Amino acid sequence: MKKIIILLFLLILMSCSKTPESQKAFESIMAALQSGNSEHVTKVSNEDLSSGTFKASYLEQLPFYLEHFKKIKYKIIEVKEENNTSTIKFSIEAPNLFEYAPEVFQKVLAASYAGTTQEMATKTMNNEYLEILKKNNLKYVKKELILNMLKKDGKWIIDENSPDITEFTSIIIGRLDKLNNGEPANNEKVETKYFKKGERGVLTLSAQTVLSVEFYENAKYEKLREGYEFVVIKLLKENITQDIIPGTPRGEYQIETKDNILIKPIYIYDFGEYNQEAIPSGNKIEQTLVYMVPKGQSKNLVIVDEGIKYASFDLGL
Repeated sequence: MKKIIILLFLLILMSCSKTPESQKAFESIMAALQSGNSEHVTKVSNEDLSSGTFKASYLEQLPFYLEHFKKIKYKIIEVKEENNTSTIKFSIEAPNLFEYAPEVFQKVLAASYAGTTQEMATKTMNNEYLEILKKNNLKYVKKELILNMLKKDGKWIIDENSPDITEFTSIIIGRLDKLNNGEPANNEKVETKYFKKGERGVLTLSAQTVLSVEFYENAKYEKLREGYEFVVIKLLKENITQDIIPGTPRGEYQIETKDNILIKPIYIYDFGEYNQEAIPSGNKIEQTLVYMVPKGQSKNLVIVDEGIKYASFDLGL
């Protein structure tokens, strides 16, 4: 009788500790990524994610990602599965390639200026990231995330509307999606770069040159406030990578006064269009920026984003 009770207890314990099917599916997805095998990654992307993330052509162009995937680690914290839905809480860590983006970009940019082809520039980028992934002190990003899973046609897939799906995708591609968002590569203070009027100011993803500065004390653009003047700056902007989205928010280019007050433009006029097929030549556009500034107070043109001053151009006044 005692043996029967023990056996029943073990059976109950085994049934209670059974791994949820959604967890098995999630672990299968992660195993495919961690394999670093292009076919496995493409297959799981097409079949187990709500929308395919990694195409075969994408991985062919950027094969360093396969080595990156091999270094991803995760740990399941909690799984809540009910009927055809499931919530999985887990920790994940992966190489933070975004931290190394500035140094890689500089080498790719140098190759571009040397007259190399786009194919060779891409090869340079791949080689640089492959070398970075060999580092013993490689920088990682670590997070706890929550993803939802859905059971469709008898198969568990990751729900693309999960609360942390954007963060999850960002981590598994090494945070390189943030390059397109113009974010700094780390949380440290950004060092402002200083240039003079007429000097080509190269930042990580763009270049700009202040061509001229003019002043008007009449109502050339709109009614002028008393004690103010119009400051008109002609700017040449260069799109030196295909990843830049043409156009710039008004808040980026501001006049810094002698009292250290920042003033946004009241008008922006564009002349020309970006040529997204050319690296780097051809990706140019001229802008005329119009500001209303207290007389004699203009000092610098600065590039500011969310309180971070990336560059300052001495207007020579």
